[in-house]
Amino acid sequence: MQDQYSIIVEIKTARGFVEYCRYFLGCSAERAKNNFAMLSGDRVRPDEYALRMDLVVCHKDQEAVLDSLYCTLDDLASNSAVISKEMFKWLNIE
Repeated sequence: MQDQYSIIVEIKTARGFVEYCRYFLGCSAERAKNNFAMLSGDRVRPDEYALRMDLVVCHKDQEAVLDSLYCTLDDLASNSAVISKEMFKWLNIE
């Protein structure tokens, strides 16, 4: 079974971060990591943000977080556009 890559979007609540959205990126590690590197956000100050985006890999039914970004609502909107644009290119052009 191939590894599968996703970006999980989580929102901070009183109980901690809760997942509410997931973007499936496919099975290419290089493509998933390149896509995540294009996103806006902050890796340093998690307490200042209400949203988190995690790049995760699913390997044999086990998920592992590869990278995280903390972001604003504006960052999330921009990041969603980037992800959608890249997915469109991968699925239709390449």
